[in-house]
Amino acid sequence: MSPEAFTSQIYKNIIESRRFLTSQLKQDQVLNNGQLELFLTSDQYSDIIRSTINIDGNKLGEQDLYSSNELLRNQDIYLKSNLECHCNTTTNTGKIIDPYNLLIKQDNRYIYVERRQLQFTKDPQLDGMILKISLNDTKVTKANLTYLTNGLSWQPRYDIVVENEQCKLLEIRDGRVTVFSSLTREGS
Repeated sequence: MSPEAFTSQIYKNIIESRRFLTSQLKQDQVLNNGQLELFLTSDQYSDIIRSTINIDGNKLGEQDLYSSNELLRNQDIYLKSNLECHCNTTTNTGKIIDPYNLLIKQDNRYIYVERRQLQFTKDPQLDGMILKISLNDTKVTKANLTYLTNGLSWQPRYDIVVENEQCKLLEIRDGRVTVFSSLTREGS
């Protein structure tokens, strides 16, 4: 095998191996009557391999996903009336009717507002996803949620070591060295 073909084969091994790298996440969760609601940013949720979501081997009864903005529907809020002034301004109250278009009911009127006018009494968890999981066993109150994600949270470094007719591809991550791939050069 020519040096160019040998190098090409090693490169293909790197690319092929990285396709399947995933990370497993575990999170201790408190469940209410066998139900869990978990807020995830849109980016976090898009990385989850959905078929791998599991709760301690418990049988999942139902799994649902919806926009976290839905939690704002019918929520009482405060409205800042003067956005130009950073001083104490009149604050009105209202109720969110449509969390996507920011339609607010204030007294007997419906008005559209800007996001920066809204003030909340608790974290509004805007623009994310809510993963709702129901277990068949409603008595479970604490469990370990696990799932696999695509994408790597670390950047490995690869070194190629050639000794005699043996070539090893080493992965160096977090100070650990792993033999990632090994090839023997034939017909040199």
